[in-house]
Amino acid sequence: MVKEFADGAIKFYQSGEITEETIFGYDDQMKAALGLSLYSIEESDIVVLILGYPGTGKSVIPKALAWKLNNSLNQNFSLLTVDCDSIVGEDVEKQLDKALKLAAKYLPTIISFDEFEGIAVPIQTVGQTEIPGILSRKIRRYAGERNIRKETLLLCISNFPNKIDWSTIRNVHAVIYFNTNEEPAIASMLDAHLGIKNPKKIANLVIEKKKKIGFATLGHNVIEACKRIDKKKLKKLKDSEIVRAILCMGGPGASLDHIEEYEKNNKYWINWWNDMTRKWWIEWYNEFTKKNKNQTPAQ
Repeated sequence: MVKEFADGAIKFYQSGEITEETIFGYDDQMKAALGLSLYSIEESDIVVLILGYPGTGKSVIPKALAWKLNNSLNQNFSLLTVDCDSIVGEDVEKQLDKALKLAAKYLPTIISFDEFEGIAVPIQTVGQTEIPGILSRKIRRYAGERNIRKETLLLCISNFPNKIDWSTIRNVHAVIYFNTNEEPAIASMLDAHLGIKNPKKIANLVIEKKKKIGFATLGHNVIEACKRIDKKKLKKLKDSEIVRAILCMGGPGASLDHIEEYEKNNKYWINWWNDMTRKWWIEWYNEFTKKNKNQTPAQ
């Protein structure tokens, strides 16, 4: 049975309790995360920053990753998720402590802190009171010391990593960046949710149209639009009408100016993904699957 702490903001799943979750299109990001997960079995805890603009699908990756590891690569990962925006109350640290101790019993494990900047900033204002970063001592003690234990992958999911006081944890081993404009991700969402015949063509039209009208974030737009489009009427819609439905039904996205500013501010981390993580950990994952040909490689 899934265990919940701090009013459901903290959830722990044993390997058999993880329900199917799919992340569409981000093949490089998923392969890098799989490589890091597999490496964490052999090494001390591995700390990964999951970076990307709001709406790009970052929050889906912990469960999708655990599902892939356990069902496609014959692993046995448990999962602990912490929604940092939702954890409140005086006993949060005790609740987190209980959850971390539980996760330590079911190794290997993935631990994810979503909206990590919410608990790892130098100073937070709560009401009228300024307090040092909530929970930072617990995270530092758990993730900052290299000799704690093997078989732990810590995912720090953040929209704005430049706000984080990285003394909260000792170091980051890799960065995975979720771009907002990746055609494979949009095409995969369309294919999975709508089953249209030409998802890549539609995806490119969406991106092209989006640039003209200034939209930036597409993840939530596409999924919401897919939920609202009447599949029975879909066959009668022209490509241009499907594109318009995605952009309108999905709601407004952030402006491209916001994205440019965001990428400028986070250039250090994005370069780390492009220059190091993408190459090294995808190669590591590919080598693993070659050595284990009897296993089904994750897509």
